[in-house]
Amino acid sequence: LDRASSAWYRVVFKTVAVRTRPDITAAHLEKMALGDEVEMFEWDETRRWRKVFVKTLSEDGVQGQATGWMLIRSDKQGMLLQEIPRPGGDVEDEVQDEMFAG
Repeated sequence: LDRASSAWYRVVFKTVAVRTRPDITAAHLEKMALGDEVEMFEWDETRRWRKVFVKTLSEDGVQGQATGWMLIRSDKQGMLLQEIPRPGGDVEDEVQDEMFAG
């Protein structure tokens, strides 16, 4: 896991699928609901999907982890996930600059 390139996102649509591949026709691994937060990793080549890791439970009760993909913005539905600003990150710096400007 490359935590340096990871970012936290919040689900801003009622539900968003976690899929096996970065493709809207790919199988669902699970769904995340409005307000859920998820750590996301690398982008796919289209820069529309980000990799996530989800917990799995086998039939015999063994916990594991699966790789999934979540679509950030849908052409039909609009924004599905929104990045959560990190302390010291660019978004917060811009807000502070605006507060002290003028």
